Amino acid sequence: MTDLSKYTVGWICAIDTEYTAARAFLDETHEPPEAIPVHDHNAYTLGRIGKHNVVIAVLPDGEYGLSTAGVVAQRMLGSFPNVRVGLMVGIGGGAPIQRTGYDIRLGDIVVSSPRDGHTGVLQYDFGKTIQDQEFEVTRSLNLPPDVLRTAVTKLRVTFEEEGNNFPEAIDAALAKRPRLRRKYGRPPPETDRLFLSHVVHDPDDPIETLAPDLLVSRPERGEDDDNPAVFYGLIASANQLMKDAKVRDKYAAEKNVLCFEMEAAGLMNHFPCLVIRGICDYSDSHKNKQWQGYAAMAAAAYAKALLSIILPTKVENEKRLAEIVESGLQNVVDAMTWMSRRVDDEVLNHLPVAKGAAYDSRDDQHEDMCLPGTRVELLQNITQWAQDPNDQRIYWLNGMAGTGKSTISRTFATTCAGRNILGASFFFKRGESDRSNASLFFSTIARQLVDRREDLYQPMIDAIKEDQNVSSKRMSEQCRILLEEPLQKAQLQLHDPSQVIIIDALDECADDRDVKNLVVLLSKLSERKSFGLKIFITSRPDVAAEFAFGSIDGFYQEITLQEVEKDIIDEDIETYLDITLSSIRDQWNCSTQGKDSRIPDDWPKREVLGILVEHARPLFIFAATVCRFVQDYRRGNPQEQLGYLLQAIEDQEVGGTMYATYFPILQNFMKGVGGFKRQDFSHLQSFRHIVGTIILLEPMCAKSLSQLIKVKANDVRRITNLLRSVFDISRGKEQPIKLFHLSFRDFLVSLEAGEFTINSKDAHAKIALNCIQLLSSRRSLRYNMGTLQPGDHYSELDRQVVDQEFPPHMRYACVHFVRHLTESEARLRDGDSIHQFLQGYLLHWTEALVILGKASTILSMLENLIGLVEVGFQSSQTYQVSVS
Repeated sequence: MTDLSKYTVGWICAIDTEYTAARAFLDETHEPPEAIPVHDHNAYTLGRIGKHNVVIAVLPDGEYGLSTAGVVAQRMLGSFPNVRVGLMVGIGGGAPIQRTGYDIRLGDIVVSSPRDGHTGVLQYDFGKTIQDQEFEVTRSLNLPPDVLRTAVTKLRVTFEEEGNNFPEAIDAALAKRPRLRRKYGRPPPETDRLFLSHVVHDPDDPIETLAPDLLVSRPERGEDDDNPAVFYGLIASANQLMKDAKVRDKYAAEKNVLCFEMEAAGLMNHFPCLVIRGICDYSDSHKNKQWQGYAAMAAAAYAKALLSIILPTKVENEKRLAEIVESGLQNVVDAMTWMSRRVDDEVLNHLPVAKGAAYDSRDDQHEDMCLPGTRVELLQNITQWAQDPNDQRIYWLNGMAGTGKSTISRTFATTCAGRNILGASFFFKRGESDRSNASLFFSTIARQLVDRREDLYQPMIDAIKEDQNVSSKRMSEQCRILLEEPLQKAQLQLHDPSQVIIIDALDECADDRDVKNLVVLLSKLSERKSFGLKIFITSRPDVAAEFAFGSIDGFYQEITLQEVEKDIIDEDIETYLDITLSSIRDQWNCSTQGKDSRIPDDWPKREVLGILVEHARPLFIFAATVCRFVQDYRRGNPQEQLGYLLQAIEDQEVGGTMYATYFPILQNFMKGVGGFKRQDFSHLQSFRHIVGTIILLEPMCAKSLSQLIKVKANDVRRITNLLRSVFDISRGKEQPIKLFHLSFRDFLVSLEAGEFTINSKDAHAKIALNCIQLLSSRRSLRYNMGTLQPGDHYSELDRQVVDQEFPPHMRYACVHFVRHLTESEARLRDGDSIHQFLQGYLLHWTEALVILGKASTILSMLENLIGLVEVGFQSSQTYQVSVS
């Protein structure tokens, strides 16, 4: 009985012509195998070439393509477990590009060889199409075994030095089998015709044989030229026959493809092999079978020459192909798992989140942290609560504006992250749409939790797939779908520490009803100890927050910042001022040139710190604002700046209020606007117009702001530069202008600001009017701004087109004019500017909202507009007709 384990070389053919040619080059034929597994339906020939035992298999009659070849290879490796090198030998279509040096002719041989990142075989029907880009081939195929690639190099050098003897080898093989000569001998040279690429075969027109001007002119090969010649490079493989000369030329030019065939790519990951192809046609419409026999013989002759220079011991040293395939299959499984994870990641990434809400977001990267030596006892208390499994599940830190709640939250979040107990964070911020309401709260928290708890990943994916519109549902449903149910399915271990969800500035959530709902829903989540969550919340002690926490009385721990012992607060503020002002002094002294302008090393003196602490208590924002004002080198020497502030505080004889914090800065601002020349506005009018807009808008850069409110961008920059202690403009002039603290807005819209007071309703009304005027201007809103074609979906929008059509000020006007109108409490009447806008642009405006991803807000905006209509049947009815 034949020992199947003795066969180390596997040779696969696609058609009977190739199979016959392969058999013709065997030095010895062995008995056919007897003990083949029942599921193996391959036809085999066993034999010897040189010192190698070879098993040759052929695809089933009439079956071609990648999948069939792969099945044949798998069956072979199952029956012949010791096969260590593989060959795919047969015929293919050439891609002759003379100008690149590849003058490929019929009967020549192409050997797969790695090129341009490809392994020698390119599966050109497996890839992806990207809009407005070429089809991109993405599949990666295995390399042949090292021993084969080494032998190819050695044989290539030999042929270059001595030429090949394939004509003699083919003649010798045919001499042993004379019956094969007619089909497998070399056809006459005049039958090797290469047509110009634009010529398409017409079977009814004999002109092809009579019109030499349709042929590519090629010189005859001389005595010093190999004929057949051997070429090395990429072989393109697919499940379709290449019969298009123009497509052939495209791949030849762009990918350096030399040959086209239909089986190799199906083998490479199941049967890593060297592909050897004899050229029988030119991959065009002028197909004929005249050269198939000789091309098959040429390929087989090369395969035999290759095996003859490989030592059997080299083959034995290679890994068994079955092992490689098994490893490859595991790689496939791993790749499929990775791809599945990528698909799920995309599902997760489509869950909308509030931009900038996380404690470590890039938008807030310059926000303060508690300095070393400050808030020590409080932070220890909070950290101990977080790690105590038996303590209350909710911790409420409340305090008046400016007492440092957000700084504490950010520091605590950093500590939790470092100890791997941070679950998620959400920093509310009034005036920033995503962060000023709770619409994206639960989706944002869920998205962060998944990143930190792997056990939540699959339950969360399943939840989102089941209801992809979950983020548009009411809060209780979002909480159930995105948190409660996934947490129930997750496998939290009993010994795992609780994870903390940190919610800062809950009072800055715009809707008081949402504040209560959030507290109640989070309380229910935290009560379930199996969920492993603790909730840390900061807010001002306003009516909404008090009411919300009143509904869960007895289930939370509370501390009020302004009730912390006076000595502790004073010490923390003094430490902060001392460290920060000393740093400002050192920076100034390093940058200044003259000795006279240097600041003494003992600055600030203890008595000065005492005065500042006395006026700051309990407001950390006072200390922070003082330091920013003093650090603004554009205004002069820090020592002089601090002296000015101290004098202003003494003159006002006030302390511990926002007035003491901000009024000296505003007075100093008025001194600095002397060079601010405007014909239309007084300095205060300019202040109210520009600053009044900034404090009520979402953050916007100076250029966009100027286009929205119709002032010069330099005017905006001039004013904000003079107020650098309250406006964060450190990111550059193209970045949004932000308030350092919302208490500045609260101060300006209160009567406490005196002559600087800004009437918020009037300011909102002006912003809304500016938005309407912008949207009503020519070319702002119009039909099909996304340039979609019939049948296109909005998801197919080109984002560059969207950004071009909707620059930031335009985008802002579309999305926010209704909010500003509502805040102004203006009443709408027939024929007013809002009515005229809706009559002319309603459909275009709603289309713009869809393009901007705000379709879910359209109905509520329209309802808000109707709610602003002045009481009266005629007006209300007219508006309802307009928006219906």
